[in-house]
Amino acid sequence: MEQALKQLRKLEKRKERREEKKKVKEKKKVKKPGFRLPKLKTKFKLPIKVQKKKEVRIKLPVEVQYDEYEKTPCGILMYSDGNIVYVKPYIENMDEGFRELTPIAYHSDILQFSIIGDRVFANHQQKGWLEVKFMDSVNVYMLQASIAAYAGADVSLANPVCRRGYKGWRLVFKAEMMGQPQIIGSKVVCVPSLESWADRLFAVRILSLLHVKSRIIVFGEPGTGKTTVVNSILKELVKLRPYWALSVIDPNQQIVKPKNAKLWYVWTVPKSKSYGEVIGEAVASERLRVLVAEELPFRYEDIEAWFNLGRSGVVVLTTFHSPSIVELIEVMKKFLSLWLKTPARNEDVYSIVDTFLLPRSRLDQRGRYTFWLESGYITSLGRLYQLLHREPGGGYVHMDEEQFLEILREKEYYRGCIQDSALQVYEELKEKYGVDPGEYKQAEMEQLELTLKI
Repeated sequence: MEQALKQLRKLEKRKERREEKKKVKEKKKVKKPGFRLPKLKTKFKLPIKVQKKKEVRIKLPVEVQYDEYEKTPCGILMYSDGNIVYVKPYIENMDEGFRELTPIAYHSDILQFSIIGDRVFANHQQKGWLEVKFMDSVNVYMLQASIAAYAGADVSLANPVCRRGYKGWRLVFKAEMMGQPQIIGSKVVCVPSLESWADRLFAVRILSLLHVKSRIIVFGEPGTGKTTVVNSILKELVKLRPYWALSVIDPNQQIVKPKNAKLWYVWTVPKSKSYGEVIGEAVASERLRVLVAEELPFRYEDIEAWFNLGRSGVVVLTTFHSPSIVELIEVMKKFLSLWLKTPARNEDVYSIVDTFLLPRSRLDQRGRYTFWLESGYITSLGRLYQLLHREPGGGYVHMDEEQFLEILREKEYYRGCIQDSALQVYEELKEKYGVDPGEYKQAEMEQLELTLKI
């Protein structure tokens, strides 16, 4: 990767030198005074041999056999039954960074791409994973170097993994492993609505909880849509409250700014500071309503920042890698025990976090993903309840309306409500979204006792 970057920089310097030489030559050109000889008129014509231009046929590096043809503003794509897409980019419309990969990067139905060594793959929304082959000869290592240079990626053996954002893509760069550098790219074509994860009653209750200064963790395994859930919540929240101040701590540039956001602040995490220090600076320097922390590393030095957030009355949205609610609570208890210097209990975790959301995803044979919300949890007075859960045959069972209203009153009593009263906000949202809780399946949820099974 480093050698390819050096070659790319040398080529750019050579082009600059050539342009400078041309400019110098043009300045030196001066019209000399002189005279023109008269043209001689001859009665005979000189014999001139005119050579016909030979038709040059371009030999393609691959034999193209395609079943479907697609023409885009950035190039031509030809699909075959063998899960292969042949790409012919338009030179005049090529992106500086993506170069020959521009037709793939700017295609609306392509959600992911992966470059491993000299092989390129793309994930089409309808066709699944396809191997990308270029009609012209392309140095894939130079292509990787170009993407890394324009994205500002700093990859080396000392820093083998680097995450950057470029032209709407979330890119992960990996150093050369067995001589094969890698780039993995994924993008959010459109942020889904909050109700599409479950239903409208779920969306209304989550938005109501945000008004009582809740701290929400979206947890799950990698690739299950945790960040997309956060983006869906922000999209709906900004529609309701466009003038709420939002601060985003997003090192991987995965949070999408909603169109209607008026007060949107982005923070970076330098190597010299911890996550907790950046959180403290964000809360101290801005009058926040919502803090979004992408992939919060729940470490010893960050726990105090969580308690400070609780005291400051800021709404918190964050993600966390954990396959289940039980393991998530156990991990948080271990770090709390280190900070409190006494064994932590489940109740101590429930005092930090109000709501837990667990999204899931499924991958079919063609590599296409399906996302949904598996379950949600809510805390009240040191106890944990299910807010909703998905049934095996589809559909959701929600917490009983009276039980939810009681928890909402309790949270408003201890923390207050950002705007009006919590019950008034909940009634307004139900009217706005056209939600009648009686039309949804409900049940009175019992307290959950979580124990880790070894």
